[in-house]
Amino acid sequence: MSPYTLEVYRFDADRLLQVTSEYMHPLIGAVKAVSGINVGFFGQQFQDAKQLYLIQLWDSYEKHVELRTDSAHWAGVQEHIDVISSKQFSYHGAYDVDPTPALTAPVTEILKLTANEGVSRDDTLLPVLASTVELLRAISGVQGASFGPVLEDNKSVAFVCGWQSFDHFTKSTAQGSAAVREKIAQLKQIAAVELGHADLSSYKE
Repeated sequence: MSPYTLEVYRFDADRLLQVTSEYMHPLIGAVKAVSGINVGFFGQQFQDAKQLYLIQLWDSYEKHVELRTDSAHWAGVQEHIDVISSKQFSYHGAYDVDPTPALTAPVTEILKLTANEGVSRDDTLLPVLASTVELLRAISGVQGASFGPVLEDNKSVAFVCGWQSFDHFTKSTAQGSAAVREKIAQLKQIAAVELGHADLSSYKE
């Protein structure tokens, strides 16, 4: 098992007219008290301010499973989520490299890739992503570009990368070198893309 288990928990604040600290602070307080989380971050998605992230680095995937199977303990977290959201999505990536530097950057890219039908995650998607990450790590200002297979299924890969600004991301990818643009185009051909960016704040260090 890879040493870093990173959870991305995204939820739609569809039950709020506006996202405010009045609603977020109780939820963050409940998650902060959870055993097994080493570091944690929260933030709003740039693309859609009603999409919220809670991102946790767990001791292990088993620790997360223990929490979700302990109905009494999890209820303390879920009740605060239910006030905010009726739709939640989560996944865990098994990272070989510590993803924390990406989460502390001014802007964090949060990406999930799911291999298309007939495409192997392990034989095709992961190698293409690995070569893409190599190119990204060579870009000045990039922090903590890291990735790993998603633990909940055998088709998806999780990726995070820190940028100095959203403009830095755009100029380095969509307007970046031909090699980077070629790799990104290749990934889009073989996988479904779920992409967001956020300015994350730490709730647990």
